Amino acid sequence: EKRTDKMLKRFIKTFPYRMGEYAPRERLKVLEPLGIISSDTKKHLGFSKDADKKVKQFFIDNGIDIKKDFVVGISPSAGNKIKEWPEERFAQVADYLIEKHQARIVLTGEPDDEQRVQEVIKNVKNSEDIINTQGQFNMDELKALISKLNLFISVDTGPIYIAEAFDVPTVDIVGPMDEHVQPPSGLIHRNVVPPDRVWPELSILNARLYNVDEAIRQTLSITVSAVLEETEKLIRDIHERMVD
Repeated sequence: EKRTDKMLKRFIKTFPYRMGEYAPRERLKVLEPLGIISSDTKKHLGFSKDADKKVKQFFIDNGIDIKKDFVVGISPSAGNKIKEWPEERFAQVADYLIEKHQARIVLTGEPDDEQRVQEVIKNVKNSEDIINTQGQFNMDELKALISKLNLFISVDTGPIYIAEAFDVPTVDIVGPMDEHVQPPSGLIHRNVVPPDRVWPELSILNARLYNVDEAIRQTLSITVSAVLEETEKLIRDIHERMVD
């Protein structure tokens, strides 16, 4: 700490931030000096009427009935190479859901994700049930799209938190991330962690201090069968609650 830092501390209110705890709850502590005490970490998002209209027309144009079809979103990109799960594994997950649950698969991705998305498409057997939206929607429209899905699967990256905010069930391939700190949690969310991991290589506050090789190893150690196992548990739980 510099002398100026110590001087400024006299004029600010600090709060403890505990590593390994759920980050949204830890961040709410910044409000406590104002007398606002809350443990409600529910996320809230919205989108415009124009985005809603465009996405509804998109589903119609692709022959998808969002009230009847089982629509699954998959984002094969992570925005960070150490968290990226192989495209061929995403393809196997997509084929399984198509063959077992007659799912319609919607691939999402930013303009820079074309190579990864195309690699998934190249590896799927049931390409007629794959709809590629990579680079087609802006952020407003992406929120509208994800809000209408029945399930969203990806590594730990931005779109999965959009799904969480709209109460869309998720399967998060967390890889080297700490599943207790940030990923969606609750009855409609599942986190897939490496089977032999001693500790998560990445957390929110150690973004510069980690072993790259170990982080990649933790990501790649997650198998297709592990992801499908958690996905099946989630689908079964959702169906059981709907019947109840």
